[in-house]
Amino acid sequence: MRLVKLLLPGLLLVVIPNASCGAPAPADQRALSSTELDVIDRDTVGAVVVGPAQFPFDSASDVTRLMTFDANGNLLGSITGGALLNAQVDGLDNRLVTANADQLISVSNTHKTATPIKKQVVESSIQDEGRTRTATWFNDGRQGSTTTTTYWSTEHTGQQTTGTIQGMALASAFCGASIYALVEDIDSLSWNKPTQNWLYRIETNGTRTEVATWEADPSVRPASRQAVCSADGTSMTVLYASRQGTPAGSLPTLQQWVFNLQDGSIDKRVLLEANDEWRIHANGVASSKERLYWINSSGSVYSISSSSLLEPAKLEWKVPHTGPRTRLSIHGGRVQVLDYANHPTLHEFELASGRKTRESISLPWLSPIIDSPTASGQSTNTVTDLLVQG
Repeated sequence: MRLVKLLLPGLLLVVIPNASCGAPAPADQRALSSTELDVIDRDTVGAVVVGPAQFPFDSASDVTRLMTFDANGNLLGSITGGALLNAQVDGLDNRLVTANADQLISVSNTHKTATPIKKQVVESSIQDEGRTRTATWFNDGRQGSTTTTTYWSTEHTGQQTTGTIQGMALASAFCGASIYALVEDIDSLSWNKPTQNWLYRIETNGTRTEVATWEADPSVRPASRQAVCSADGTSMTVLYASRQGTPAGSLPTLQQWVFNLQDGSIDKRVLLEANDEWRIHANGVASSKERLYWINSSGSVYSISSSSLLEPAKLEWKVPHTGPRTRLSIHGGRVQVLDYANHPTLHEFELASGRKTRESISLPWLSPIIDSPTASGQSTNTVTDLLVQG
């Protein structure tokens, strides 16, 4: 199997999981140990996911852990499995949903469901605005000449559905009862000719319908794996980074593409001219009260209408505690930032206003974990996602 991932915009990286290279000595696994959870403790307010920072790693000996904590930052327990790159955690109204290389896990304060899987890379996870459903997209890599992407969707009831799509799912969102996924024919990707793209609607029973198809210049690519649905469910917005028509060596522009989910038409416009502002945090796109928000790599929070092409991008506020040693996520209209530059501390702010919404939570037990070698010694541990409930 060969895993192929496109780095935005315009760089193709081929990753071979069984590659080997020099690495530091394995981590002290005692620093990573904690009580294995069968249910979520009622004092739980949040969770972080810890796993390998990059390939190569060994899924048999290296691990991915969901680690839960209380309001005072005390470590309550963990759920451990084989190492999975970019593992995520989502919170539904009564449970946490996460994955490792071996299992898709749905856990509440009464029971845990672990569905067997065999995966190595998470591309993204999405959640509906009502926090009743979540979906995780896995990069299956290339089997022979075909690359596929698999999704697992989990309802707040615990019900799970899955499906596999030929191609690479580049962006997706929940709109109404369906998942809408933008998919690229990555196997035919070339830097000198357009590439086939599709927008699919995936029903709750797994039925897939083609909503739109088009050829895209390879220099125009989604800037985020998260898309946003309009309040009335009739359109979906995807932020694109584009080098098309820009001078050689210049930075890309940031564009807004609005997909009509009824007739498949696409409207586009430039949001920000070529500059460093195009880079978006991996989990830095969300919607709130009919607006689309995104957070760029410098912590600037921008917003636009989630359906209109007329309103200019508005700079709302700037997130403190952002930098190369931070992890950021947006959950339930709140920006959650883990700053681990010195002492790992979690901060939370209202997405729309930047108002601080809770006291900062210190997580000192993360210090010996972050940057420690994995058990195989082939990679290092890092925080790949975080979530604070409530």
